[in-house]
Parts: sequence; structure tokens; C-alpha cells
Amino acid sequence: LIAARVGRVSWPVAIAASIGLAHVGEFAFVLAQAGSSAGLLPETWSQVFLASALFSLLLGPFLAQAAPRIAVALDARFRLSGQGGGRGSLAAPPADPSRQNHVVIAGFGLNGRNVARVLRAVRIPHLVVDQEPDRVAACAVDGSPSLIGNTAQPEILERAGIPHARALVIALSDPMATRHTARLARQMHPGLFIVVRTRAVSEMDVFYEVGANVVIPEEFETSIEIFTAVLRQFHVPSNIVEAQVMLLRRERYSVMRGQKLPGSVVEQLDEILAQGTTEAARVLQHSQAIGKTLGELDMAPEGTGARAVAVVRGGRAFTTLDASFRIEGGDTLVLLGAHREIDAALERLAPAPAPTAARGVRGWPGEDPEPHA
Repeated sequence: LIAARVGRVSWPVAIAASIGLAHVGEFAFVLAQAGSSAGLLPETWSQVFLASALFSLLLGPFLAQAAPRIAVALDARFRLSGQGGGRGSLAAPPADPSRQNHVVIAGFGLNGRNVARVLRAVRIPHLVVDQEPDRVAACAVDGSPSLIGNTAQPEILERAGIPHARALVIALSDPMATRHTARLARQMHPGLFIVVRTRAVSEMDVFYEVGANVVIPEEFETSIEIFTAVLRQFHVPSNIVEAQVMLLRRERYSVMRGQKLPGSVVEQLDEILAQGTTEAARVLQHSQAIGKTLGELDMAPEGTGARAVAVVRGGRAFTTLDASFRIEGGDTLVLLGAHREIDAALERLAPAPAPTAARGVRGWPGEDPEPHA
């Protein structure tokens, strides 16, 4: 502690370093053995020293882990940062009174950095809090305001302006720190919107209990993206897909956790896929359909395949169509038909012939496995 202060290191950093180095090192055993051999350390005291050294080594990891928190707490209690200056500080500067209605991001890992990047792009005021100096330095390079500290401590949340914040995004890898942060933030600001990102699915309900408004488990969100992509490939209407995703999130991913989800679209999926559907398709440049009629494309309203029930061209909608209606580049066709028919129609509208032979025939639920003639 004295050496750090002589080197003009700030009080919090000096205290943290002193606590982290307080345990006995392995070299002490070499010195003790040499002292015993030279008769400088009696046998009785040698045993006492060994026992004390072992106990000190056992405490070492815990002291190192707790050192920053103890230093910040002592700094906040005794106002040490303003005494004698020094380089570096574990304590954050006082809260900026002008910071209002902002977003606090706890943790500047991959998720925290992405959130900060988006908030910077849309010019939403925000503040990043992390206890790793290198991450705080990286945050400053990116151009986001930041402070160093542990958000599981009320002093840090106070200095981050939580009582006046609009939202808190918790992107920490430690579930315990996440719980403490969410609980403290909810106590300090009952109306705060709290979003928690978690890898530990088992902690979801606990995070909700301590005050989170939204808990986003990474693995489930990835599953939802896959599920959504698959449903869209089957031309399930967008409103049905969005309703299912909203239901999954609102019910806290019950289906994915092996629980029954009332009213789930999943249970009705066979029926939905067996029914006809609609699809809006835009005719791109170089499409093989340009210049052809709906009859030539087998999309006439009175046809047996996918039927074009409307065409939007230049902001004008054509709803009275026949087999002689000719397609132009930039047209948007509203198609009605079974899933297999819609899929075949989209291939005919594609810019280049699709390799259907290489793909094989898709087995659509509720339909004849053989393609229509």
C-alpha cells in the first residue's frame, strides 16, 4: 500500500493491489526451509508458519476476487479518491446531472458492444458500465461514454444515473451479478425497463422475479430464428409467424422448455400448411417471366395452379386479370394457391431457371407427394 502511494497510485487502486497481494507467496516456503536449516527458525515456530502460510494461500483467490469491490466500497465510504490525487481509479466519477432518459449497458462484451453500436447509430444517449479496464478502454475507442465499476454495487448504479435512466440492458456473463444488478436497479427505479441477456436458461424465472421486464436466452432466440426461417420457407403467412414468435416470448419460451403452450400455432401447423396461402412476389430485372402472359406462366386467375389475383404496377393495383395480362419488370404479383403451387410459381418468376432436378421434390404437408401435372 505504501509503495503504491509513493508511486502516486490512487487510493482505490492501491488498496485493491494491497489486498490482492496480501497472501503469502510460494517463495516463503523456501525461505522457511532455509531458516530452519540454519537454526534461525525454531521447529515450533516453523510449524506455526507453515500452517499460517497454507491458510493464507487458501484465502488468496478470494481476496483477489473481492479486492476491487472492497476498494470501491472504502473509496465511497471515506472519499479517498480526492485525497492526494494519483493515477487510476476503481471508482466511477460522480453521476452527470444532465444525463436523463438514457440507456445503461451493464457489460461490454459482444452483446453489450453491439447494443452500444446500435444506440450510437440512432443517437440514443447511453452509458456503458464494465469492471474490466481493457473493455472500458475499448468502449472509449468506439465512442461510447463509459465508467468502470461493478453494477452489482448500488454506488456504481447511482453514478451511472439509474434513478433517471430510461432502460437498463444487462449483458453480464455472471448470473449472480446479473441478479444483484437487476434487483438493485428495480429498487432504485421502480419504473425502469430492464432487459437481461442470459446463457443460463435455468435462471430465466429468477431474473423475472428480481425485476427484469424481458429476459432473452441466447440459445432460444437462435432457435426462434431457425423456426421462423423454416416457417417462411413453407410460405406460412407473416402475421401467423409473428404471432407465434410473440406468443413464445410472452410465455417465456414454454414450448422450448418442454411445457405446453396454450393456443400455440405449432399445434395447428399441419392444418395451416394443408390450407392454401398467399404470397407477394416482385418480378426482378432479368426475370424469365418478363414479357410473358399469365396464361403462359400458368398463373391465370382461372387456372389450376398458383393464381395471380392482383398485380401492382407503378403504385396502381390491377385486380381484373385474365390469361392475356402481360408481366413487366417491377410488377408485384399477389399469388394464391397451395404451398407446392406457390413454390413452383416463384421458380417461374426467378431471374434464372432454378435447378429443380438437383433439389428434388419437396414433400409439402397436407398435399399429394407427387407434383401436379
